[in-house]
Amino acid sequence: MKATERAPSAGDDEEGVQTWGEEEEEEEEEEEEEEEEEEEEEEEEEEEEEEEEEEEEEEEEEEEEEEEEEEEEEEEEEEEEEEEEERESGSRALRHYICLNKPLNKPPCYI
Repeated sequence: MKATERAPSAGDDEEGVQTWGEEEEEEEEEEEEEEEEEEEEEEEEEEEEEEEEEEEEEEEEEEEEEEEEEEEEEEEEEEEEEEEEERESGSRALRHYICLNKPLNKPPCYI
């Protein structure tokens, strides 16, 4: 070994070139890349969760709107039925009144 050469150390490669710093830098870069990938994955997961929550909220709103529409339709149907019953009962009462007050010379009236 010459006086200008240094003794081989644990971080030297086969040719005696120091590689320890390079390896450490590569490891740090790999770790940083892994951390960035993990952060990106977490962000993607959060975005997916937010999208799912928004979809669920939209579905719930749609269901509520459908239920309200169904209730309104049922109320309208009930009102129509009540009105028809009132008309029928009114016409029945009118027929009954006519039968009771018909002249005696007419044939009997059956309700």
